[in-house]
Amino acid sequence: MKLLTLFTITGLTLITPCIADLSFALQPLYKPDLASAKIAVKNIEEYAKTVKSGREEAADLGKSIKGLYSAEFRFLKEIEDQVIQNHEALKFDKAALDWMDGSILKPGGSPKHARTAEVKAAKLRKDAAFKVAKAEDALVTAMIKIDEHIKILFEGEDVESAYILSSSINAINSRFFQKRPFKSSVSADELKKFEIFLSRRPLLLSDAKGAEKAGDFDKAYQLFTEAKNREGRQRNAGQLAKSLEEQKLYGEAVEFYQRAGRFEDAKRLRDAYPEQLADSFRKLNSKELFEKIAPATVFIRNRERGSEDLSIGTGFFFKKGGYILTNHHVIAGNKSLAIITSDQKEYAGKVITQTVSLDLAVVKIDLPEHEIVRLGSNEAVKAGAQVALVGFPKFNDSSSATITTGVISNVARKIKSSPNVYFQTDVASNGGNSGGPLCLSNGQVIGILTSGYTNSQNINLAIRVDDARKFLTKALGENFAEGVVVLRGPNIERSEKIVPRIKVVKAMFGGGR
Repeated sequence: MKLLTLFTITGLTLITPCIADLSFALQPLYKPDLASAKIAVKNIEEYAKTVKSGREEAADLGKSIKGLYSAEFRFLKEIEDQVIQNHEALKFDKAALDWMDGSILKPGGSPKHARTAEVKAAKLRKDAAFKVAKAEDALVTAMIKIDEHIKILFEGEDVESAYILSSSINAINSRFFQKRPFKSSVSADELKKFEIFLSRRPLLLSDAKGAEKAGDFDKAYQLFTEAKNREGRQRNAGQLAKSLEEQKLYGEAVEFYQRAGRFEDAKRLRDAYPEQLADSFRKLNSKELFEKIAPATVFIRNRERGSEDLSIGTGFFFKKGGYILTNHHVIAGNKSLAIITSDQKEYAGKVITQTVSLDLAVVKIDLPEHEIVRLGSNEAVKAGAQVALVGFPKFNDSSSATITTGVISNVARKIKSSPNVYFQTDVASNGGNSGGPLCLSNGQVIGILTSGYTNSQNINLAIRVDDARKFLTKALGENFAEGVVVLRGPNIERSEKIVPRIKVVKAMFGGGR
């Protein structure tokens, strides 16, 4: 919001703020009529002055809105005129009958005059119907143009703007096309989802602003993204990019500078660190991926002193100073944790924080320098994405880390026994793989393997990296890791009968023995 601008509509002097958000500019159209459309068009003109890009699109939208309501106004006038013309035609119909009935002076009537009156009546009706049909075609054409904007806005996640414009289409359908409504490219079900989303949006925006004020830019970014508020999302993406640059995570910083619309900063980093950036975005083959991830992966043996192993599992370094992320069920009930690194040195592990509900734990060993992995972003994960799992399955052998590959089968798998949301993957895994890093082909970790189905082939679940980030942020603070990219979102579901999650985990991954 900036300066106030005065303009006049139909004799009224109105005050409107300079607009920096398209959906705000369109707010008057929640009452879809001509007067509101004039205000919305004026708002869009103000909005266009505040944006560096998209000015032509805004101008085109304003023109389309003006065209829609002008076409509706003309259509309504032609309908009203048709009523008048039909009334006039009835007068000629009556005159024609009078001419045919005749009179005292002309008992046989005047067929010629009667015919003339009939022709005039028919012409009035035909001309009026033609004008109505022409105006209707013009209105439908205007609705098609608006629908094109709705589709673009919907695909661009500006759902409130799309919803407002859809309400204009619906209002015109209700007024004129109830029997044959114009069908928008956005379905009624999607519009219903708009309504549900818009009812939640104020709370999302409130929480997002609170997180931003508190300096929790990652949470603010996620909430602004969920609320589909581009300005807030870009603002916090810029803050995250700055933090990533300070951590010397230049590849991730470039990505977030671009999301923030700060392309000059993204170019500055690309020009300054070409080699590091090339490595950040390069896809690795399985051999290269193993060589990158295995040195940061550790073997975990959980046992009581002097007894048989209770369980074995996998973990990985995510922060210098000996910080390891693994599953809670791998370390649960421990009296003694043995952590064996890739150089086959054994360290005593200490659990510093854990969560049963998410099945995560952080273990620390006394080791200041070591390799770390980078945590990736949920946004980079799509169904069908190639992934690899590194860990220590089955054999209780710390010297034989393995890599298996597969794909992401589902990005939002839900199961009845848990409120969490997981990545489902078909990557092969066995007892001992619990807590292992699930990686994309660029080496970024996007999941932590947690469970699987013992009676199914390669249906495995991984904790989504955004959830891990939230846990680590809460437990260790905002700047918990040198290797953190920036994490987002989650979701889950389940079908077939399954043993409760922790039991499944222990039976399949955590137990190991």
